[in-house]
Amino acid sequence: MRKVNLLNPWTVTGLTDCSFYVTISKSVKNKIGWSVSINFQIVSSENSANLQMLELVKSFFGNIGNISKHKSDNTLRYTVSGVSNCKIIQTHFSNYPLLTYKLVYFNLWTIVLDIIGKGEHLSPEGLLKIVSIKAQFKKGLSKLLLTSFPSYTTTVRPNFNPNLPSMNISWLCGFMSADGHFALHIRKNSKFTLGANC
Repeated sequence: MRKVNLLNPWTVTGLTDCSFYVTISKSVKNKIGWSVSINFQIVSSENSANLQMLELVKSFFGNIGNISKHKSDNTLRYTVSGVSNCKIIQTHFSNYPLLTYKLVYFNLWTIVLDIIGKGEHLSPEGLLKIVSIKAQFKKGLSKLLLTSFPSYTTTVRPNFNPNLPSMNISWLCGFMSADGHFALHIRKNSKFTLGANC
């Protein structure tokens, strides 16, 4: 009997404060001397509730990818790699779009995924196109890439046009579960009997 995943697709989109990665590294295996990899990752602090959440998300996506623990920064990471698996991620976020600025990076990531899917990343022209796109990601290009590809031209960053009318309670619940917090602040205040207020 198939296990039913109760996660609403919009909840997954809201919950996913995710990162879309494109990695370009030197490689002796490829004729052009470089390799390109693409992945999707969700990072959360390490605790049992977050582990359960990541397991639900992994199940939602058909059990693709891996969940790993990183003791160096006490995080859990759900990572999906490879073209075929990343196309599953692409399909989800195309049907249930991100409403935060991550939408811009998803659109850039999608362009790179399509280039890799066509095998164009194995040519100097395709690689240079990917370098130009990677320059528009938040961290930009490393010193190695900047010195190795001085002739790259910057790609125009996609406009941020979220479909805000599609925001619904499922998206909001997911977003608040990931990014919402409840705070209590106690400050010194001589106007109050106890000398502080909340």
